[in-house]
Amino acid sequence: MASDDGSSTTLDFDKPNLNVDANDELLLTWADFSGTPALTFARSSDGLNFTRSEIVSDLSFGNLASLCLDRSLGGSAPLYLVHLGPDGTLSLRKSTTQGQSWELLKPPPAASVVFQEPNCVVDGNTLTIAYASGAGQFSTTDDTPADTVFVTVSDDAGTSFAQPKAVTLANEGQYLFPRIAKNPNGKLEIAYYQGVVDADATFMHASSSDQGATWTRAPIAPAGTLTTDLALASWLGAYVGLALPGTTGFVSFTENSAGKTHIAFAEIALP
Repeated sequence: MASDDGSSTTLDFDKPNLNVDANDELLLTWADFSGTPALTFARSSDGLNFTRSEIVSDLSFGNLASLCLDRSLGGSAPLYLVHLGPDGTLSLRKSTTQGQSWELLKPPPAASVVFQEPNCVVDGNTLTIAYASGAGQFSTTDDTPADTVFVTVSDDAGTSFAQPKAVTLANEGQYLFPRIAKNPNGKLEIAYYQGVVDADATFMHASSSDQGATWTRAPIAPAGTLTTDLALASWLGAYVGLALPGTTGFVSFTENSAGKTHIAFAEIALP
């Protein structure tokens, strides 16, 4: 049991996020809403025994945390954790102690961030954060679609960031669940849904060869309908998968053209 000793039935855990470091140790984070909103980190070398530490326990934690690291830097590589902050912002934390302690860095220059998971990728000292932005407000019954997907890039290990760059084009619909990764050639790749709520949805792929300054976009596959109602059988879920192990990329996503959701898998060419 990673989160606790398994004896309590009154705890409220949410949004687990898993990563693996260069020593093949498991790095796990999750939200704890049993009391004051908290974010917890746990490390394990065998998947059975976990060492836990609290990252933050106050109202600055706005849910939806994502961890990233550069495995090529070895087992002591810095860990970066981006999560939603207050009032449509992002918060960024960094650990140089393998997760034992965390420094709150200057917030990235993100505004109007909607309730979708931000995520990041790091290459040496270059940290790139992808996030969804728009005018939509948080809802307990529906996902909040974005008007734009942005990236913001730091070339100094998260100390400062360039102004955000749009991944998506204006007036081409709304967007859900961007997921970023870097391919072996150093290009940034993002997968996401594009469409209009309760109308046609397409699963998309965007690629950048200049650290996110400019992007090319191409459809991967139709995804059915852009359903945001959490109670419907056609709900798209809240996450997508993106892996870039070599010259071909792989994605997992939800397709609901038959009225109910099905998990789809596709290969994507990396331009």
